[in-house]
Amino acid sequence: MNYNPDEPAASSADVLREITALRLRCLAILDDAAAEGSTIESAAFVDCTRAFADALIDFGCEISPTAAEAATTLEIPPPFLCFCDDCEPDPPHQLLIKAMSQLLQRVAEEATCYASAVGRPDERAKLWRLSGTAVVGGISIGCASRMLIVWNSERAGRSNADIAGQLGIPVDRVPEMIASAKAYLGSWPKPPPT
Repeated sequence: MNYNPDEPAASSADVLREITALRLRCLAILDDAAAEGSTIESAAFVDCTRAFADALIDFGCEISPTAAEAATTLEIPPPFLCFCDDCEPDPPHQLLIKAMSQLLQRVAEEATCYASAVGRPDERAKLWRLSGTAVVGGISIGCASRMLIVWNSERAGRSNADIAGQLGIPVDRVPEMIASAKAYLGSWPKPPPT
């Protein structure tokens, strides 16, 4: 991504207010995701992953549209490879919660860097980096969420047309998405037998 110092961007006061709101919203989502009985099969858990991804993407797009646009062109690896530094053999939903927590921490660190740069020549560059981090992270978690939707729907016996409707994609892309979802879930570290 290339930084553009002339792009329109939010004011520093707006950014700092938005980062506080984002943090509170994402922490509430993480609490819901970690609720007792939560698994990757839980509709409520999948909804949490989607809400978390949307919150990050909306934040990044609002504070710096150009950085957000550039970030959407990146190839995003699975979130547990991106954001989990200590991927222990936990159940997949716990790994994804860890990934979301670490991503939120990373965004908070970028926000701190931005706050310390307000009024300095590098303020816009720090804002751009904050926006890009939020959007790329949101896309990564959104990818995981879509994979969970496909995987759960296919296991529940839903038709390709239903899955396509839920994701807003052409029906002929569904078999490819199912294969990707199976490969994706198969790549997660496995918990030890109990």
